[in-house]
Amino acid sequence: MAHLCRKGMGKKMIFRKILLKTIAIFMAVCMVVSLGGIASSESERRVPGFKTEIVFEDDVCREKAELITAVINGEESASPRSIVCLFAGHTTTTTTVYATTHNYYTTSPKCREQIYRIIYCTRSGCSYNTGSIIADLRIHCC
Repeated sequence: MAHLCRKGMGKKMIFRKILLKTIAIFMAVCMVVSLGGIASSESERRVPGFKTEIVFEDDVCREKAELITAVINGEESASPRSIVCLFAGHTTTTTTVYATTHNYYTTSPKCREQIYRIIYCTRSGCSYNTGSIIADLRIHCC
């Protein structure tokens, strides 16, 4: 009788091992398929020759617009922080910036629009600003 119980346990263990291997293979296939989708979207990008147009939602002075544009383009701002801000703190305001990159993708829709929320100091001579992407979209515009 004890011999029959061991055989039954052996079948359960074999079934469990087969089930675990099947799940592992299924998960590996899912990962390969999802990585293939990421690779194909990356290969659609056109790196040279695209033009980015930046539009501010609010009226922003030229000095601040240049600093914000540099941040969006990934450049470090060269302007120093204001000495007034050092002692009194920043006077910040928030604006929305739309950066449309024309002919970014090779397939339609070809344009890319990134929407940023930018917080910047309104004091003259201060380069403090911080931003975050609200949305990254593919749009028809060209």
